[in-house]
Amino acid sequence: NFMLYSGRWQPLHGANLAMHMGRWLSLLLGAVTLWCTWRLAVLAFPGRVALPLLAMALVAAIPQFLFLSASLSNDNAVIAASSFTLFWLARLLVKPDREAVRWWEWVVLGVALGAAALSKLQGLGLVPLSGLVVLWLAWRRRAWLLLVEATLFAGLPALAIAGWWFWRNIALYGDWSGLGHLMAIDGRRQDALTLAAFLPEF
Repeated sequence: NFMLYSGRWQPLHGANLAMHMGRWLSLLLGAVTLWCTWRLAVLAFPGRVALPLLAMALVAAIPQFLFLSASLSNDNAVIAASSFTLFWLARLLVKPDREAVRWWEWVVLGVALGAAALSKLQGLGLVPLSGLVVLWLAWRRRAWLLLVEATLFAGLPALAIAGWWFWRNIALYGDWSGLGHLMAIDGRRQDALTLAAFLPEF
């Protein structure tokens, strides 16, 4: 989990090369997150130039975001996939009702959901949010066929991208999330969680 560096130059091969390539990928994913933040703010504040740039700059200035973007971590993948999913859902919401949602737009949503779920378990939280957006669109447009289209064209790519991982967890650990196995390694809390103990940790 941790790579300790010395002041001595290390040749770029093996684990060192992999670490550097992973960190460059993390920087790219950080840039994707910033772009999605800007695009989402453009949709939220149409016709405004400064506010979307300010929103992007605010995210870019968060110390933990900078730290993670320079680290090799799966957090960068789930953050980028989540920010893209939020942008894409907002894009679907602002489409005029007279303009049809095309099948490939659902596929893009499915790919984003699958990438988020595969990156980290918390990415699954985007699935119910997406379901609510689809329900709202179907109700607003009075087009209930949208529910079938979204389930088919978004659900299948998401399942193809991330479903195998959860199936693997079931096969290996008997637990789709793998959390039971993780807790067996990391250990569980021994004392009961009280409010007094929770507040300092929070």
